[in-house]
Amino acid sequence: MQPYPFFPLEDSLLGQILSEIYSEKGKLQNLQSAMQMYLKEGKTSFYFTPRTDKSTDLTILPPVFRKYHSENNLEAIKSKFGELLHPPSKDIRMDVVLELLEWVLTGLASIEVSQELLKLLLGDDLVDSETIPMVIEKYEKMVTAEL
Repeated sequence: MQPYPFFPLEDSLLGQILSEIYSEKGKLQNLQSAMQMYLKEGKTSFYFTPRTDKSTDLTILPPVFRKYHSENNLEAIKSKFGELLHPPSKDIRMDVVLELLEWVLTGLASIEVSQELLKLLLGDDLVDSETIPMVIEKYEKMVTAEL
Protein backbone atom coordinates (compact mmCIF):
# COMPACT_ATOMS: atom_id res chain seq x y z
CA MET A 1 0.00 0.00 0.00
CA GLN A 2 1.41 3.37 -1.05
CA PRO A 3 1.70 6.00 1.72
CA TYR A 4 -0.50 9.04 1.42
CA PRO A 5 1.24 12.36 0.54
CA PHE A 6 1.50 14.97 3.28
CA PHE A 7 1.64 18.64 2.33
CA PRO A 8 3.09 20.40 5.40
CA LEU A 9 1.76 23.88 4.62
CA GLU A 10 -1.73 22.62 3.84
CA ASP A 11 -2.33 19.47 5.88
CA SER A 12 -1.34 20.75 9.32
CA LEU A 13 -2.74 23.63 11.31
CA LEU A 14 0.71 24.93 12.18
CA GLY A 15 1.74 24.65 8.52
CA GLN A 16 -1.31 26.67 7.48
CA ILE A 17 -0.49 29.33 10.06
CA LEU A 18 3.14 29.52 8.97
CA SER A 19 2.04 29.72 5.36
CA GLU A 20 -0.28 32.63 6.13
CA ILE A 21 2.37 34.50 8.14
CA TYR A 22 5.11 34.09 5.55
CA SER A 23 2.71 34.97 2.76
CA GLU A 24 1.92 38.24 4.56
CA LYS A 25 5.68 38.87 4.94
CA GLY A 26 6.25 38.19 1.24
CA LYS A 27 8.42 35.19 2.13
CA LEU A 28 6.18 32.25 1.24
CA GLN A 29 8.69 30.97 -1.33
CA ASN A 30 11.42 31.04 1.34
CA LEU A 31 9.17 29.02 3.67
CA GLN A 32 8.39 26.49 0.95
CA SER A 33 12.09 26.16 0.14
CA ALA A 34 12.94 25.65 3.81
CA MET A 35 10.42 22.82 4.03
CA GLN A 36 11.53 21.22 0.76
CA MET A 37 15.13 20.96 1.92
CA TYR A 38 14.02 18.10 4.21
CA LEU A 39 13.05 15.90 1.28
CA LYS A 40 15.63 13.26 0.54
CA GLU A 41 17.18 13.40 -2.90
CA GLY A 42 14.82 12.02 -5.51
CA LYS A 43 11.73 12.49 -3.30
CA THR A 44 9.03 14.94 -4.29
CA SER A 45 6.65 14.59 -1.34
CA PHE A 46 6.45 14.03 2.36
CA TYR A 47 4.11 11.25 3.48
CA PHE A 48 1.80 10.84 6.44
CA THR A 49 3.37 8.78 9.19
CA PRO A 50 1.56 5.48 9.81
CA ARG A 51 -0.91 5.93 12.65
CA THR A 52 0.79 3.59 15.12
CA ASP A 53 4.23 5.18 14.59
CA LYS A 54 2.80 8.68 14.88
CA SER A 55 0.85 7.78 18.01
CA THR A 56 3.97 6.28 19.57
CA ASP A 57 6.08 9.35 18.75
CA LEU A 58 3.45 11.77 20.07
CA THR A 59 3.05 9.74 23.26
CA ILE A 60 6.75 9.37 24.01
CA LEU A 61 8.16 12.75 22.96
CA PRO A 62 6.06 15.31 24.91
CA PRO A 63 7.08 13.90 28.34
CA VAL A 64 10.73 13.92 27.20
CA PHE A 65 10.44 17.56 26.12
CA ARG A 66 8.58 18.42 29.33
CA LYS A 67 11.34 16.81 31.42
CA TYR A 68 14.09 18.70 29.59
CA HIS A 69 12.08 21.92 29.88
CA SER A 70 11.64 21.46 33.64
CA GLU A 71 15.43 21.04 33.86
CA ASN A 72 15.93 24.22 31.78
CA ASN A 73 17.86 22.09 29.30
CA LEU A 74 17.22 23.87 26.01
CA GLU A 75 20.18 22.12 24.35
CA ALA A 76 18.67 18.69 25.05
CA ILE A 77 15.32 19.80 23.61
CA LYS A 78 17.05 21.14 20.50
CA SER A 79 19.08 17.96 20.16
CA LYS A 80 16.00 15.73 20.40
CA PHE A 81 14.11 17.92 17.92
CA GLY A 82 17.14 17.85 15.62
CA GLU A 83 16.99 14.04 15.63
CA LEU A 84 13.44 14.30 14.26
CA LEU A 85 14.58 16.69 11.52
CA HIS A 86 17.47 14.49 10.46
CA PRO A 87 16.57 10.85 11.05
CA PRO A 88 19.54 8.62 10.28
CA SER A 89 17.96 5.90 8.18
CA LYS A 90 14.49 7.01 7.15
CA ASP A 91 12.56 9.91 5.70
CA ILE A 92 11.61 12.79 7.97
CA ARG A 93 8.18 12.48 9.55
CA MET A 94 7.17 16.07 8.84
CA ASP A 95 3.65 15.56 10.16
CA VAL A 96 5.08 14.46 13.52
CA VAL A 97 7.57 17.36 13.52
CA LEU A 98 4.83 19.93 12.96
CA GLU A 99 2.48 18.37 15.50
CA LEU A 100 5.20 18.24 18.11
CA LEU A 101 6.17 21.85 17.40
CA GLU A 102 2.50 22.82 17.74
CA TRP A 103 2.42 21.01 21.08
CA VAL A 104 5.54 22.92 22.22
CA LEU A 105 3.87 26.20 21.25
CA THR A 106 0.69 25.41 23.13
CA GLY A 107 1.76 22.83 25.74
CA LEU A 108 5.06 24.17 26.96
CA ALA A 109 4.07 27.74 26.11
CA SER A 110 7.70 28.78 26.09
CA ILE A 111 8.47 31.46 23.53
CA GLU A 112 12.21 30.80 23.82
CA VAL A 113 11.90 27.04 23.22
CA SER A 114 9.34 27.55 20.44
CA GLN A 115 11.55 30.09 18.71
CA GLU A 116 14.66 27.91 18.92
CA LEU A 117 12.84 24.87 17.51
CA LEU A 118 11.27 26.89 14.71
CA LYS A 119 14.76 28.20 13.88
CA LEU A 120 15.99 24.62 13.71
CA LEU A 121 13.17 23.78 11.32
CA LEU A 122 13.23 26.86 9.09
CA GLY A 123 16.64 28.44 9.67
CA ASP A 124 17.70 31.55 11.56
CA ASP A 125 17.04 33.89 8.66
CA LEU A 126 13.30 33.08 8.55
CA VAL A 127 12.56 33.34 12.28
CA ASP A 128 12.71 36.68 14.08
CA SER A 129 11.49 37.85 17.48
CA GLU A 130 8.00 38.59 16.10
CA THR A 131 7.41 35.18 14.53
CA ILE A 132 6.34 33.18 17.59
CA PRO A 133 3.94 35.85 18.93
CA MET A 134 2.39 36.02 15.44
CA VAL A 135 2.04 32.24 15.31
CA ILE A 136 0.43 32.13 18.76
CA GLU A 137 -1.99 34.95 17.89
CA LYS A 138 -3.05 33.29 14.62
CA TYR A 139 -3.29 29.91 16.32
CA GLU A 140 -5.61 31.27 19.01
CA LYS A 141 -7.77 33.02 16.39
CA MET A 142 -8.06 29.87 14.28
CA VAL A 143 -8.84 27.61 17.23
CA THR A 144 -11.45 29.95 18.73
CA ALA A 145 -13.01 30.52 15.29
CA GLU A 146 -13.53 26.77 14.95
CA LEU A 147 -15.30 26.49 18.33
